[in-house]
Amino acid sequence: MDSFTRFKQHLKSLIASTHRDDKINLGKDVFINTLAGKKLIKINDIVKYISSHKESCSTVTILDGAGINDPIFIRGLGHCSIGKYSSIGQEIKIITSNHTMNYVNLQLTLQNNIGCSSIAGKAEEVIIGHATWIGDRVTFLPGSSVGNGSIVGAASVVTKKFPPYQIIAGNPAKIIRPRFSQIII
Repeated sequence: MDSFTRFKQHLKSLIASTHRDDKINLGKDVFINTLAGKKLIKINDIVKYISSHKESCSTVTILDGAGINDPIFIRGLGHCSIGKYSSIGQEIKIITSNHTMNYVNLQLTLQNNIGCSSIAGKAEEVIIGHATWIGDRVTFLPGSSVGNGSIVGAASVVTKKFPPYQIIAGNPAKIIRPRFSQIII
C-alpha cells in the first residue's frame, strides 16, 4: 500500500462521521499530530479525498498550515471549515447537524422500522477562523463559529457565532475578554 493510500485511511479514522464518509479537502502544510503513534503527518500538496457517498455527507475543509492533534470528530450534514494556521487541541468534537425535535421518538432504528422520514435536522456550517487556538475537548455545535485569532478554552461548548480576537470559554461558551486592545485589532 502506498503512502497516499495509508494517509487517506489514517485521515478517515481521525475525522469520523456518524452519517457517512466525509469529503475532505486539505490545504498546504496541514499537519495532523497522531500522539498515540508519536508520528507527525505533514502534507505539502493539496490533497483531496472525495467520498463515494455524496448524497448526504458533510464536507470538511482544512486550510493551509492548520495543526490538528488527534482525535478530532467531525460529524453531521453541514460544512466544517478550519482556518489557516489554526492550532486544534485533542478530543475536539464538531457537530454540523442535529436531530429534529418534533418526533415522538428520536431513535433512528425505530423511525426506520415504522417508515418515518429522516430525523436528520438542518445542516449548519461550523467555522473555525484563521490563526485560532482551540483547547482540548472543545465541542462546536451546529451553526457556531469562532472568529480569526480567537482562543477557545479547554472543554468549552461553542453554541453561537463569536467575533475575531476574543478569548472564549465555558459551557455554553462566552466571551471572557478581547485578546488584544481595540487599537491593535
